[in-house]
Amino acid sequence: MTTLDRKSALRRGSCPGVYTPMESGDGLLLRVRTSARVLTSADLTALASLAERHGNGVLELTRRANLQLRGVHDLAGLQAGLVQAGLAHVDPTHERRLAPLLVDPLLEDARDFERALVSCAYEPSAKLAIAIEGATPMPAADLRVRLDGALAHVALGSTWLGSCARARAAAVVVQLLQAEHPALDEHAEPPALARRSFLGQHDGWFGVALPFGSAPSSLFTGLAKLVRSIRVTPARELLLHGVTDASRLRALGLIVDRDDPLSRVVACPGAPACGSALGNTRLLGRELAALGLTLHVSGCEKGCASSAVHQATLVRAPGGVRLAFDGNVDAAAAQPVLPLEEARRQLANRASITRVGPPMARKYDYVREGAEIYRRSFAIIRSEARLSRFSAAEERVAVRLIHTCGMVDLADDIVFSPGFAEAATAALRRGAPILCDAKMIVSGVTRARLAQGNELLCFLDQPGLASLAKEQQNTRSAAALEYWKPRLDGALVAIGNAPTALFRLLELFDELHARPAAVIGLPVGFVGAAESKDALLEDGRVPALIVRGRRGGSAMTVAAINALASDEE
Repeated sequence: MTTLDRKSALRRGSCPGVYTPMESGDGLLLRVRTSARVLTSADLTALASLAERHGNGVLELTRRANLQLRGVHDLAGLQAGLVQAGLAHVDPTHERRLAPLLVDPLLEDARDFERALVSCAYEPSAKLAIAIEGATPMPAADLRVRLDGALAHVALGSTWLGSCARARAAAVVVQLLQAEHPALDEHAEPPALARRSFLGQHDGWFGVALPFGSAPSSLFTGLAKLVRSIRVTPARELLLHGVTDASRLRALGLIVDRDDPLSRVVACPGAPACGSALGNTRLLGRELAALGLTLHVSGCEKGCASSAVHQATLVRAPGGVRLAFDGNVDAAAAQPVLPLEEARRQLANRASITRVGPPMARKYDYVREGAEIYRRSFAIIRSEARLSRFSAAEERVAVRLIHTCGMVDLADDIVFSPGFAEAATAALRRGAPILCDAKMIVSGVTRARLAQGNELLCFLDQPGLASLAKEQQNTRSAAALEYWKPRLDGALVAIGNAPTALFRLLELFDELHARPAAVIGLPVGFVGAAESKDALLEDGRVPALIVRGRRGGSAMTVAAINALASDEE
């Protein structure tokens, strides 16, 4: 077979791109072709900015070495911005005519193929993939070229057609696309390539991966400050040029070595990002990564993130999950639905069998150093949470709040009134007392971070407080504010439990001339919590920190104080 059988070899269906967006659960999905190009730091900065302005700020790496932007709500603005940044062609038909080109990113001369393909006038509706390989196998493709020294081996699908001089390879591809009969030498099928990752050092490039192939725009903005250029690989990894310090990359939340448990986990976006998904996938993937299995977590039976066989494949289903060992999504879809807890038990059992040594003698591979746990945790938070709107001081507090509750979406509900971080920090540094509505706050604050030995005061144990609360027809937490009055002026107020205490504080503002320096207003609950925090922010007489809605609590309040009290994380 020496010609391209268009009926059998060309893929059908649409592929999301700059001019062919696709609907998803969180808005439009738009793909930027990066598989055969080197991106500069300026390109990264532009992509991050466009994702933030016109989408939901999330960028993903695809299995075909492209970058895609999620949650696009301003399609026209994004398309115009990509054209202006030189990341898309102004002519929509130009992009539609480009076949997906999967290039071994370590092959410098492979970029010649894109220039040759641009000049090839094949049907715009054709959907095929062309793979250019060096020492690393590319994903499944309709047309494959293996560059091997001075030779190029050519295959259609899995059938090797023959070989030619390396210099002729691009012309041969064009001939096949145009249904011509290129002259090829008969050679034996080239040896199979061992699949490998691009992680680590490669002749001036450093390979890294994103957890689940996805990251917020802030990570790409930070990356642009460290690197000179970047290549996207078909392994859903990045090759970086101009940076070799793995610790700086790890601090951004990137995977830098093959021992990272997350490097063995594949997960689709899941719900709510995908309308087809029946549950969260990536949170579950992070939880199960510690088992050490190669794992695929899919939000539905389509298995968009991977079609490969894994040690374990978990598919979300109505009422639970389907689980297959040493299979793919199709194998999992044929299994009965299990409760998630039962699936966790089976996965843990499989992991214990997979480990070397008797189960009772095994040692778990986990981080034991407290400082390293903090460092990694904060790096993950900064890679996943949307923190770009905060100042440096505010970001430090926000990261601590997220770390305390484990929910990166908390960042969207955190509100600092103007000047809060500066006012609260100044109060702590001059030794102001900290007035607390709960004893848990007093117990939780790290005293070593309070350089001025600030007093932590809670008056819930005052004799007669219960009678005072009854007299005021209020809670004990609210009544305890009577004992705050002599210490209120210039203090830092920390309310993390009772909405009634926060409402009572606002009433004191009307009764007294005294004002605290700042208020951490994080009461938690279903009755009055959201309303009291909104009232504090609307009052505006004192700089304040709140988390909108029902979330809050003493632990978050402690985290905020600890973050404000010291510049050290």
